Amino acid sequence: MIHYLKRELFINTTIDNIWNFASNPDNLSKITPSYMSFKIKTPHLNPTIYPGMIIEYTVSPTFTIEPQDVKICPGDNTSFTASSSLSDAVFLWQ
Repeated sequence: MIHYLKRELFINTTIDNIWNFASNPDNLSKITPSYMSFKIKTPHLNPTIYPGMIIEYTVSPTFTIEPQDVKICPGDNTSFTASSSLSDAVFLWQ
């Protein structure tokens, strides 16, 4: 199963400033919500991201129960269950 998450953010600055920030792997934790406990595991990272660069990292929460695929007809109702390692997590799907 593939899940997609899309976010948009508009920042009032130059593209050069954004690139300087976004191309530094140390800044990944700054743009990841703190409750996700983002941690880079790759030692001695290059200070600038480059094509093909591999960055190993961990994030939380982790899903302890993932929703199962269900096929329904338009207009029908269904329900599913999901849970995570966070006790106060809220899940929203479209």
